[in-house]
Amino acid sequence: MRPTTLADFAGECKPSGQHICYKYCPVCGSDEYKLYVSPDTGLWKCFAGRHNAGGKVDIGQAADAYTQGQELMDLLSGWQEPVTWDEIDLPPFEPLSKMARRYLRKRGVDDDMIKRLGLVEWEDRFRILFPFFSRSGSLIYWNSRRYSDHVGEGPKYYTADGKHPLYELRGAGPVVLVEGIFDALAVNRAGYHAVALGGKSLPKYLLPELLTLAADHDMINVLLDPDALAAALRIRDQLSDRKRVRIRVCPHGQDPGDMTPDEIKEIIG
Repeated sequence: MRPTTLADFAGECKPSGQHICYKYCPVCGSDEYKLYVSPDTGLWKCFAGRHNAGGKVDIGQAADAYTQGQELMDLLSGWQEPVTWDEIDLPPFEPLSKMARRYLRKRGVDDDMIKRLGLVEWEDRFRILFPFFSRSGSLIYWNSRRYSDHVGEGPKYYTADGKHPLYELRGAGPVVLVEGIFDALAVNRAGYHAVALGGKSLPKYLLPELLTLAADHDMINVLLDPDALAAALRIRDQLSDRKRVRIRVCPHGQDPGDMTPDEIKEIIG
């Protein structure tokens, strides 16, 4: 099979510098991690079969200047001012139990970070509450996570009503866009400015907010789970006319929340 898009490279993969290294080659069938693809240009080569069957695949960006201009006009016509978030209250809460703290330690969250983030426990719900604060310090949203499969009930995550803002953890390093809160915690522990989407996509109403948070940075790194490459490409297209965007890839079977600070630094650089 001759690949035509980035999606044609499937299966296990891992980061390799600025490339994605795939275990399987759809052309020659090699399974030796010898196929390298650039998510920025679409250029690829298999060093097992020493071929590239055309050299370049579609990476989801507009094919010509007219199409790019039209997409930009469509984006501008739907531009929204940043959402204004009202101050809200947390559900009834209490200090974190020993069980909750033990769960957080297993996820790499120590007592200093617990204090910095203002983490508390939802009273009688066996859930850790994650407050979302505005840059002025107002509480504007919350998310919660069950910390045990043996106590409590309901879904793993439960959130405040309404639209959600981005979850920002400021750091000295470049901006890294991730999916969830624990991904953001891990990336921030590695020293980066972490922003969690709350999912795999960037809703249009969050675009102005993200650009405001990243105003002091010339590039945004997108580090989603390994199964979300297509979503990462869509986010790059949403941002590429305003910011430099670099897609980063986690090793197969891992997400940022599972990784150590050193592993994250190796990917982001």
